[in-house]
Amino acid sequence: MLIQAVMAAALTLDLQGLTVITPWKSPTESTARVWVFLPNTSQHPGIPPHRATLVLEKSTVVADDWHPNSPGQGNTGVWNLEGYVLSVYREGVTESPNQLYTWAVGSEPHPWESLRWVLNLDRVAPEARIVSNPFAHAIAAIKLSDGDLNGAPPKSTNPGQIWVVEPAMPKYQQAFTDTVRYTIDLKDRAAELRLEPVPGGKQPPKRIRLVTGKNVAATLAHLPERPSTVVNGHASAAAGLMDGASHDKVAGIKVRRGDADLGGGPLCDALIVHIPVPPGGGGCIRCAISLGPAGVR
Repeated sequence: MLIQAVMAAALTLDLQGLTVITPWKSPTESTARVWVFLPNTSQHPGIPPHRATLVLEKSTVVADDWHPNSPGQGNTGVWNLEGYVLSVYREGVTESPNQLYTWAVGSEPHPWESLRWVLNLDRVAPEARIVSNPFAHAIAAIKLSDGDLNGAPPKSTNPGQIWVVEPAMPKYQQAFTDTVRYTIDLKDRAAELRLEPVPGGKQPPKRIRLVTGKNVAATLAHLPERPSTVVNGHASAAAGLMDGASHDKVAGIKVRRGDADLGGGPLCDALIVHIPVPPGGGGCIRCAISLGPAGVR
């Protein structure tokens, strides 16, 4: 008798806005993992203030934990993430940060799923490392564990717009996505999102328990409070997380539009450091992200 497999529920978290995604080893943890840092834009007067928010649908949150900071569109709520580290906890499941996977270029089953569509700072500052204390320059962060980290179709109105990143060797021009997607199997266990204060922070810890057995779609955004076309300062904000000479290289990059001026700016999107974008044509199809070049030497 053929028994249809039952898939466990998953959390899908879409990352939008100014973030730096990189391996880093926290002094409080024994191994490196991939982190998502949200740069502190208030340290850069030329950048409009950004808000760090988490949006969840009410139907996916246990009723007793439905305490958003403000209502969102439709039946959603918005949590303020400033001063917090976000992580996913699953009852009875041990975290496996070394089992975070991404698609090899050319192997992705759908368009935009490869991380090649994300602005890769390795092509600007190949030896870049994260400073030993990134929270001196970040207002919030996310700790990623086992799961998948991929690009997602851009939500901008001109997804095919070509951008040119300068200076970079070799020549760096491509379309960029404005959404990076993190998916983690909840394994049909009791699960919750944990908001813990950043190191040295004073925010009260919180938990957001999720409805067991239900797929959860959430959005984490780090976007300007008001529309803006200023992009140069975003590179400086990202550079604040870099050490040594790589700081100046990243701070000095410019991104210009290719063939047509269609508005927007990719530097208010994700940037990745030391996340491999493996080519297709052999080797892995789903490739484990290397945690070797973490921020701590």
